[in-house]
Parts: sequence; structure tokens; C-alpha cells
Amino acid sequence: MSRRYPVLVVAGLLLLPAGVHAAGGTNGPKSPTWDLALTSPGEPGAPFVIEGRLMGGDSQPLRDVLVHVYHADHAGQYSTAGESGPRLSGLLRTNVLGRFRVRTVLPGMAEGIPHIHFEIAGPGSDYRALTLTLCRREGAGSDSTFARLPQMLTLPTDGNWVYVHRDPHGVFVCRWDLPFSRAVRTRGRPQVFARPSR
Repeated sequence: MSRRYPVLVVAGLLLLPAGVHAAGGTNGPKSPTWDLALTSPGEPGAPFVIEGRLMGGDSQPLRDVLVHVYHADHAGQYSTAGESGPRLSGLLRTNVLGRFRVRTVLPGMAEGIPHIHFEIAGPGSDYRALTLTLCRREGAGSDSTFARLPQMLTLPTDGNWVYVHRDPHGVFVCRWDLPFSRAVRTRGRPQVFARPSR
């Protein structure tokens, strides 16, 4: 029994949730992870998941980079009365492979075509922003949610566009690698990165 005790302690420490340390507990803010949920259960709208990698100019994934993601809700509204910023927004940190995942709902018709905003805290003080526009390749059929996305037979070469489709479970999904070099430099640090993230 005495020989098994250290093994159980080590196994228990390995099973602690991310962000929880044996000595420190859960005090202090939790560091963002690569998998971000922008919505809570019951959020109106069609479930939508976007995943990909943050890619550098050398076509290599960028790891441990903070990315702020936000978009309009299913009705095309960024915020409700009394809110100062986008309601569906959050901060993620790319993983060791540069990957990210955002679980949310399909954006509504804000400023025209449904889209998602990304703000990136790049290496040093290289802050950049980029907007991803959502579209569909196939016809809409009777699905009015999917019909909100413009139909494109081929993706435009200007800007950032991605095809959205339904997975076998009926969830809208897309895969897109965020090109850091194509993002526009911002004037100074976006406010969201002024807050401590660790």
C-alpha cells in the first residue's frame, strides 16, 4: 500500500483540470485555451463551429498567440441595450500546433454578409485584425438559416472567405487557417489585450 501511494498522487495531479495547480488552486484569472465557447446553452441560433490554425508568413503555425474573436448574434446584433462591447466575444490562445476552435452560433446579417472578426496579439507588439466572411457552395434547399449565407461557386480571391457546411450531426462547421500576414495592423493595442490574460 505504501508503494502505491506516490503513484496515486502523481496520477491525481495529472488528472487536475487545465489551469488548476496543486499548490495554487483556482485563485486568479484562468489563462485562455485554444478551444473557445462563445455561447452558453440555450443561445438562439444554429450551432456553428470554426476551427483551424493561425499561420505565420513562413507558412508555419504560430503557437501561444492570443486571439480575440467576436461576431453578431443570430439576429445580426452585436450587443443589447446597456452593453459596451460585442456580446458574443472571447479570447483564445493558440495551442502548440497553432490550432484554435470556436464554438458558437451562426452569425446573423450584420453589415451585410455574416462574418466573424479576429484581433490578434502577434509577436512583440504586432497587433492585427481580420474579418472572415462566411458563404456556402451548395444551394440552400428549405434551410432558411443556411440561405442567409451567399452562395459562391468559387471563393473570391480578395478578402478572406470560407465555405460553411453541415456536419453529420446537423451542426454548421468550417475549417479555415487564419493568415497572420494578411491581417491588417491596428493602430495600437486593442483594448481587449490591455487586460491581464494570466
